[in-house]
Amino acid sequence: MSTTSQQQQVQSFFDRIARNWRKSAEGNADSVNVIAQRNNYVLRVADGRENVRAALDVGCGTGELVHELCKRGVSALGVDFAPEMIQLAVDKVSANGLNGCEFICGSIFDYKPERKFDLISANGFIEYISPEQMRQFLGMAREWLTPGGSLVFGSRNRLFNAFSVNDYTALELSRNTLVSLISEALIIGRSEDLITCIQQLSRYRQELPTVKEHPKTGIEVATRHQYTPAELIGMLETVDFHVAGLAPIHYHGVPPRFAKAHPHVHTAISESMDATPEHYLTPFASSFMVHAIAGQ
Repeated sequence: MSTTSQQQQVQSFFDRIARNWRKSAEGNADSVNVIAQRNNYVLRVADGRENVRAALDVGCGTGELVHELCKRGVSALGVDFAPEMIQLAVDKVSANGLNGCEFICGSIFDYKPERKFDLISANGFIEYISPEQMRQFLGMAREWLTPGGSLVFGSRNRLFNAFSVNDYTALELSRNTLVSLISEALIIGRSEDLITCIQQLSRYRQELPTVKEHPKTGIEVATRHQYTPAELIGMLETVDFHVAGLAPIHYHGVPPRFAKAHPHVHTAISESMDATPEHYLTPFASSFMVHAIAGQ
């Protein structure tokens, strides 16, 4: 499969920062461990399922999630198209004597599975593919999952743009989308429980203009797509998924400007909130997780 300029930027960037990525995944007292927060949500889903025998992690990076799944006795496969990331993942398997781990370097769109999976995860992945590829990926995941299998993935949170009071807010203001974003945030904030929230978001249909270039955040990739929970729920339902979970990742208890100036305060708040990821906090998080179950 030919790669787009966006994907070429992604591969180049992640090959350059592979070792720093591993350090981030292992934790830093002055920064929010977003990688671990996302992985922990996937692991909670895995632990809550009756039986997870085979798992696929798309965009696996340096393999931390795959390693943790293997420690639980799961046969886990990680796919990533950054060679340096995959090499670090493989090296850790050898160094720690892990069994049941496998890694493939390549595009998930070229991958042809030889088995079905009980769990498919994709963290830090969908922001780097086009909306058209996103729909293709969801269809592939549905085909590759066992009936009732779980698809768990993270997304950059477009709702947060309405509350970050920065260049992202200005971008949404220029596109007249703030009312739509706040309306969806109200649905989430007012919902009595998670099930009701998902049902109401399923009925909330809005079409937001795609943004092809975003303000910089330190990631050297021009286009990093964002979605709202309602957008993703709508996409998932079209390919026979039932959404069962929604949780905030990288909660912001202070504005990004303050967080940058006082990272220890921001980190302490965000990491403490990760222990109780209530769905109604989602509008105030820079990303979120979705758990969808494949139709029987």
